[in-house]
Amino acid sequence: MKPNEEAANEWLEKAERDLQVAMLCGREKFYDAALFHCQQAAEKALKGFLAFHDKPIEKTHRVERLLEQAKRIEPKLAKLKNTGLLSEYAVLSRYPDSSLDITKRAYTKGLSIAKQVTKQVLAAMKNAKKTRKKT
Repeated sequence: MKPNEEAANEWLEKAERDLQVAMLCGREKFYDAALFHCQQAAEKALKGFLAFHDKPIEKTHRVERLLEQAKRIEPKLAKLKNTGLLSEYAVLSRYPDSSLDITKRAYTKGLSIAKQVTKQVLAAMKNAKKTRKKT
């Protein structure tokens, strides 16, 4: 296994754990915590994608910023929408005076976005692996 694949897998394992925690929190109606972990899952999946492609990983928590970097490598990732919501949810959900209404609907949307990011990243990496094997 190449070092970049090893690092990518470590990021993706963390992303998967964050998705699991988000779902557990959602079942208990801890929607603020769940949304934080949704953002973390998407962030880590995208960082794994960048690691897989030997790109520097910026120290940012802005999912949309990481997605912009990833789209330069794989334009198909451009179909991912509303990733900025995850960054917004992650920040605002941590503060008691937040104007964000943390509802089941917000959680469901955030979880859907996080799952889509993870799914699309994994698919893009799988395609890249196939391409690498051909060369």
